Amino acid sequence: KRQLRPYLYSIIILFCLLFLFSVIFSALYAGSVINKNVYDILLLICGYLSFLCGGLCFGFFIEKKALFQALFVSLLLAGASFLIGENIRWIHLCAHSLLWLAASMIVFSLRSH
Repeated sequence: KRQLRPYLYSIIILFCLLFLFSVIFSALYAGSVINKNVYDILLLICGYLSFLCGGLCFGFFIEKKALFQALFVSLLLAGASFLIGENIRWIHLCAHSLLWLAASMIVFSLRSH
């Protein structure tokens, strides 16, 4: 169970934040508080924030072989995003994965020193 903690916590944080931002901004858009362009921009920015927070959480909890594990999860998330997304841009797919990977490596390196 201890070995799965980084994976579970980071994925839970990622999905919870994505869901929370999606619900909030969809409610604002449905209530005509924000227009379509602002809605798209907010979802894009909060998608990056969600991946950043998930990577930070993973980097905080990982203990051994951090680069290999972070790379594996980053590729797994990219693959899942590719399969789920119907009209996804490659630049965003790569940027989300690289942001997650960089955040986890930075936190791991800071924590290990």
